[in-house]
Amino acid sequence: MNEPGYVTPEVHRVIARDDLLMLAAETDEVVGIVGNQVSLAKLKKDDESLFEVALAHYLKTAREGRQASVRTNAWDSAAVIVRFGDLVGLRPASAGSPEEMHENALAENVSRKAGSRLDRALATGVINRYHAARNLRLIGKFERALPLVARPLADLMGTGAEPYMAHYLFERGAGLLAQGQAGQVDDALGEWDEYWEKTRAQGYSTRYRFEFLRALAYWDSDERSPQEALAQLDSSLGRLLGGVPVPVPMADGTFRQSDDDRGVREISVTLAKAELLTACATSDGERAEAAALGRRALEIANRVRGRMRVISRSRSPLAEAFRRLYGDIALLAARLADAGTPGAAELGLEVALTAKQTGFATRIRADRGLMNANLQGILDRIVELENKPENDLLFADDPDARDRMLGELHFQLGDKISAMLAETVLPSRVDLGRVTTALGGRTALDYLELPGSVGGPPSLYRSLLRPGQPILFERFEPDAGVVAFFQDRRATRDLFDWVGRFGPAPGSDPATPGGNREVVPRNARSVPTVLPTWAEIAGVLPKALRADLAGSPDDPMPLVISAHSWLSLVPWVALPIGEAGTRLVERAVVTQTPVLTCLTALEVPTADGPALVRLVGANKAGRGVNVSREREAWLLPAGTDEVRLSRAVVRSDQVPELCPELQLGDVLTRDASWSFLHVAAHGGLGPEEEAQGSHDGLRQVLEIPEQRLTAARALGLHWPGSVLMASCHVGQVVNTRDAEPLNFVMALLTGGARCVVAGIAGIGDEGTGNVAHDIVRALRGGPGSLDRALRSAQLEAIKRDAAPAGWALLAAYVK
Repeated sequence: MNEPGYVTPEVHRVIARDDLLMLAAETDEVVGIVGNQVSLAKLKKDDESLFEVALAHYLKTAREGRQASVRTNAWDSAAVIVRFGDLVGLRPASAGSPEEMHENALAENVSRKAGSRLDRALATGVINRYHAARNLRLIGKFERALPLVARPLADLMGTGAEPYMAHYLFERGAGLLAQGQAGQVDDALGEWDEYWEKTRAQGYSTRYRFEFLRALAYWDSDERSPQEALAQLDSSLGRLLGGVPVPVPMADGTFRQSDDDRGVREISVTLAKAELLTACATSDGERAEAAALGRRALEIANRVRGRMRVISRSRSPLAEAFRRLYGDIALLAARLADAGTPGAAELGLEVALTAKQTGFATRIRADRGLMNANLQGILDRIVELENKPENDLLFADDPDARDRMLGELHFQLGDKISAMLAETVLPSRVDLGRVTTALGGRTALDYLELPGSVGGPPSLYRSLLRPGQPILFERFEPDAGVVAFFQDRRATRDLFDWVGRFGPAPGSDPATPGGNREVVPRNARSVPTVLPTWAEIAGVLPKALRADLAGSPDDPMPLVISAHSWLSLVPWVALPIGEAGTRLVERAVVTQTPVLTCLTALEVPTADGPALVRLVGANKAGRGVNVSREREAWLLPAGTDEVRLSRAVVRSDQVPELCPELQLGDVLTRDASWSFLHVAAHGGLGPEEEAQGSHDGLRQVLEIPEQRLTAARALGLHWPGSVLMASCHVGQVVNTRDAEPLNFVMALLTGGARCVVAGIAGIGDEGTGNVAHDIVRALRGGPGSLDRALRSAQLEAIKRDAAPAGWALLAAYVK
């Protein structure tokens, strides 16, 4: 929508969200018509292409269609797709001007009969004018939009689209609001009161638009009370839920019932009422009602998400629209939680977990073409089922058939691969009770970055879950320099070069900047920035957590962090938590997890029993890894030579023995009996992926000479319960658009690993070798878990006063 000029930010958000959701529903319909005709093979590469395929189809039809009615519908459908893509910042590459497309749609429908002012297709003309007027309003051309919708009722009578008068009136009023003329809205709408009260129009489900717009005008006006606006919203919601559905012509010439997208409309009005209550609440009861409405909006969103097949259309404009909707609900929850509203923090956490679940599920589907044939086949069947229309013959006699068949595929994934993969692909509804049970005595810190309906920079939220205490949920704003630095590290991937140079040094006053700070060269699209201080980075930790961490180092807090977006690159263990410079790892056993819903109540297993070892040593050309310290830990002769795939016993003095099978992937395909794996190799993206500019997580690789392992292939292997990967980048989020940390580590966790230690960025041989050495010696010397062995190694590094770059970029991930 156009930038808010005179309209209040709150009303601007409501209208922007309504535009987004209405366009989302319309786009889903027109894209779905084409999607049902496109082969599954065409869409394996990237589901975003479905929108480009649909746009190309409509543009070709608009230019080459033989019938005017076909060309009219095609131009209108293409315009809707492009406008929606513009709203969510994902404009299709082949897009033209939506304004010109709408003009073409209207021109194609003009009757060629002499003296006639009628459209060829009457209902189509009514609907296309509404779409064209909305588009003009969205780009600020109000004077051109008004004549399209300021039409007498007689123009709609007998067209079959009379209920669209409510949309016409909404556009007239929204245009007035955008121009700061809220006081004129009531006059413009008032002359229509009798029409909506005393004619058959009183039963139209579209009538809710009339009262919805009037409510927004009252909200925006200084001359009306919040109670008057709330009364209009109540009436609007009642009309919406009780109205009579009316048929609407579609781009393929068929009709559907206009309340098919009633869920989308209900979200819009419900969330608007929740936001108005929050803004004007004078009692705890009103705030509690707002929280209940926010939860209702989330429930409807989850239902609509399934109907619109948002998950199956990964990285699409439709998925982006839901991210923005979740962002609005998260903002509402944060405001209510800040006021101490019961249930608001739980709502915020549930939104966060739902958004992450949706993101993971879409990413897995998008990259299914990279996976093994067995896993890809199951995912193909899931996507095919999800994309079948509601009226498909497969569901004709059994409306529950889709859910039942998806349930069977969920079982297959869990049985053949892992329960975590099944939940990642077909996520269950978020159950906070299950999450807290799985945490047990652990503290959890969850982060979420989401945009809102009005666009602009995304907002950051964090949740803190502590045993026996209320959940905390809040929106927070980190230091701008910290955000800029880590955002750029996602693109430049040079975090290792800078971690050792953060200032001021721990132990100094966090309030002082610490002298002259270095300037960090940023990527070509940005300007340089200064290096952040450790104290500024530590600002991402909640104050309540820092207070809890002031305890004894002899009783460290078990802390699970679920990061998001650029926060996945934060070296958490090294953050100072007090003025004395105490590092987080000195007071906590820090682990990370992709999303809290994938946690189990089981403890991290003891790394004991049969082990696999593969160390890619330095070769004559100087490539490879300096594995001298890791060879020493396994009691191998001194040197930097590689250790081919070998087997050993963790708690013993046994020297690793060469495996008959020399390829790690082959061993893990057949055998699930291993309890520990130690790999030292370069990781990240291979030359082919770098050349393609690819940053997708499942294309991450372990560079093992005899068998290059991708994260996509790793999904189908049987990984040991504990895995030490002394490798660069495999724990890093390298994708710069999608926020979910889908990477090599995620692949291992879904494939059976319970704890994985890996590098979140580029890591140096010396420091990593020392940490890996200490981990292996600790595990071989006595029973212990990998996460605690990592902590012990990092504490030893702190005692040696080792640079943080040598130990802070290794993280323990758990499920």
